Amino acid sequence: MGVLFGSSNAHKAIRKELIENQKLEAVISMPSGVFKPYAGVSTGILIFTKKQVMEELIMSGSMI
Repeated sequence: MGVLFGSSNAHKAIRKELIENQKLEAVISMPSGVFKPYAGVSTGILIFTKKQVMEELIMSGSMI
């Protein structure tokens, strides 16, 4: 079932942590069968980083 859809207290605590203290950077969707023979279902990989209070960095120009 996975972390996103479980209904136990542990699942709820994990979801709360992800929403309140993490920043979603990317979602990688994998087709079914990628992890055969271990699992034949499609898989989603979520990439998170911790939220940080930072000043906005503005870059002008570019160096090649």
